[in-house]
Amino acid sequence: MQDQKDLQLQIQNLNLLQQQLEVLQGQLQIVDSSLQLVKSAKDTIEGFTEIKAGDEIVVPIGGMAFIKANIIDPDKIMIYLGANVVIEKNVKESLEYLNTLIERHNKQREALVTQYERMSAQVRVLTPVVQEKLNQMQNPPGSQS
Repeated sequence: MQDQKDLQLQIQNLNLLQQQLEVLQGQLQIVDSSLQLVKSAKDTIEGFTEIKAGDEIVVPIGGMAFIKANIIDPDKIMIYLGANVVIEKNVKESLEYLNTLIERHNKQREALVTQYERMSAQVRVLTPVVQEKLNQMQNPPGSQS
């Protein structure tokens, strides 16, 4: 009876670990997507070094749609901070801010990967133990198969 309770507890632990792994995978995807957006913004700003006031550019407006626009002040970058808050920075400040965000994202990603690897190792250790106990319960010694 105790063996069965232990097995149920181990199965619950295994299921919980697997659910947590799925959550971590989702978090990693979110961080990776956000990191790509920040890197793309940085690359775009770096590409603006040769643009001057009055130059015409093509701006994506969603989906596969674009609009032509004229640059008014190429040294003023509008940075979205979240919660509908936008601030204005010059190119240098914008790049510094984006580099800081990239650093934060990379650290967050590292922490998530470390946690994911640790949990994966636990799953790899626990899975065969649970499987062996299940096999023993289904085919007790001395039973005929």
